[in-house]
Order: sequence, then C-alpha cells, then structure tokens
Amino acid sequence: GVVDSGILYKTHAAPGGTAWSLGTGIDSTNRWGLTGREDLGNGLYATFELESAFRINTGALINGGQPASSGTVLFDRGATVGISSNVAGGLLLGKNRSPLLRTLARLDIEGYSNFGSLNNLLYQNLSGYTGYQYSWVDNSVEYMSPDIGGFQGSAMYSFGGVAGDIKTKQVLSIGGTYHLDSFTGGAAYFSGHDVTGATDATTARAYTVGANYGWSQFKFMIDFANTNATRHALLM
Repeated sequence: GVVDSGILYKTHAAPGGTAWSLGTGIDSTNRWGLTGREDLGNGLYATFELESAFRINTGALINGGQPASSGTVLFDRGATVGISSNVAGGLLLGKNRSPLLRTLARLDIEGYSNFGSLNNLLYQNLSGYTGYQYSWVDNSVEYMSPDIGGFQGSAMYSFGGVAGDIKTKQVLSIGGTYHLDSFTGGAAYFSGHDVTGATDATTARAYTVGANYGWSQFKFMIDFANTNATRHALLM
C-alpha cells in the first residue's frame, strides 16, 4: 500500500489571505490492497487483486467516482480474479485497469504521480466520462499478453452490466508497449458508450502514443493524447 500526506500552505485562499491544511494523497493516492497467486501446476496460476483508496486526513474511502446511488465501494481501484501463464499471458475478470491506463503508467517517467505526470491527461470530465472511468472499468474481461521480446499488450471489453443488453455502457480498450534497454514506446485506444445507459451511443474516445528514453540520471518523455475533442501534448 501507499500512505501519502503532508502540510499544505495556500496563498490567496478565499475569502482572502492564506490557509494551512493537512493534505492527503499529495503525490500518490493513499491506498491499500491484496494480491494473491496460487500455483495450479503445468505453468498455470490462479490470481486475484483487490485495491482500495482512502483519505488519510479522515479515513474515508475515496469511492472512485462512483455515483452516490451505488453506495460505498470498498475496492474502487480494482477487483479482479483471473488465470495466468508465463507462456500464454493472463485473463482477468472484474473491475480492471484499462489498457489506456496501463500504457500511460508504463510510459510516464514521473511514476504516474497525481501532479506533473501523464495522470493529468485523463482527469477531466468529457461527455459524462471522468478520468476515473477512463482508468478503471466495471464488468470487464481483460487479456494481458506475456512479455514477447520486449513487447507487452492488453485488450479489454466491458459488457456494461445491464441485464439483456451487452451494448449499453460497453467499453473497449486496447494498448501495448515496447521496451528495449533505455527506450520505452507505446500506444493505446479507448472507446466507451454513454455512461448513463440512456443510449447506446459512443460518447468517449481517447488514444495516446508516446515514448521515453533515459540515460544516466536524465530521462526524456514525449506523449500525445486525444480525449474526444481535446488534444494534449506533453514533453518532459
């Protein structure tokens, strides 16, 4: 898990003047989790992963962008069970990290921190989708390939969770990265239907392509992302 807190000092705080406060998740979101892997023999493993985020100043669960009507969500940052093989890769069922999130995290030289990283490309509200909904996807199936000569990819499909309808709220995402010595490059795509379930229209599309290279104590990164009609370019 991660525990991240600190003292924040703010100038020009409303209604004027300055303010001191206890910060929570300043660089990394406070979180804890459980992972497990059981050897089934013949190179197969049963796996599970559960992760939950919370605020260190109050102990409250962050609830990961879930609507209030859904109540408290304990494992808001992922809840999966699956089967994996070093040769064939892995299949995960549940609340998965999207391939878009996985790709951005692998490309980022800042450790995908809360500020000053590729994390910031997703956290905006576009067509009803939030950065959280681009990152973790309910009712999904995800395949993750093994590392093949430096390449690793994943593909994910979400059924949406609406009885009798596999198109409402469906999400599709695919991504991959290639790593060789000090170079990493990658690309990913995300497509999501109306998150409210009112229509079957595609309301969220995003893609990213980027690369980083490092030598000695210096790292260089460039990434381009398109989230619906908004384009971002980040050079670090």
